[in-house]
Amino acid sequence: DVLHALGRTDEAIASAWDEFVAHPSTWTYQTLMRYVPEGDRARWHSQAMEATAQADLGSLLQLWSETQEIDRLVTRLRETDELVLASLRWPSLTPAAQTLAVAHPDVAARCYRTLGLQILASKKSRLYDTALEHFQHAKDCYERAGQAAVWQAVVDFVRHQHGKKYGFMPAFERIVQGEPDPPPPTFLERAARRSAAKGH
Repeated sequence: DVLHALGRTDEAIASAWDEFVAHPSTWTYQTLMRYVPEGDRARWHSQAMEATAQADLGSLLQLWSETQEIDRLVTRLRETDELVLASLRWPSLTPAAQTLAVAHPDVAARCYRTLGLQILASKKSRLYDTALEHFQHAKDCYERAGQAAVWQAVVDFVRHQHGKKYGFMPAFERIVQGEPDPPPPTFLERAARRSAAKGH
């Protein structure tokens, strides 16, 4: 910022470029493009994307999603094995899944499935609603991609590995069967349950 304010824009760009190459991310990309003259942004964008080719996938998914580098995103995810995909976290996987859901539903389905399985593996019951949303998206994407058999394999895995998660499985089975969620309990039903719990 100081270099830019002093009119030494080339040095500011060089500094931002070095930071981007060392740590490619949405933040370092935005910093770089803030100093690049508008007429040169297409060239610098292309150069920046080429520089990300060998970078860590976790730092690139959000960047490629936000910059609409769909081909790079799809190609890299298709080449990524299950262990690497499972090691990625929700800040990276979620924007990728959302970006690809319409045009590349098979790839998006893998991301959503991974997000759901990560929550189940973490045993954080407070996040079960989020996991269910991921599995619903995964099912929709698998169906649009014509991969019903792959979705069934996911269902079988969840049943086998997490069948005793009684706070999760009934709602998951409703997703599998395509059934709507039951209506939320009324005030009187909630009051009756609280009263019963207290032995009244």
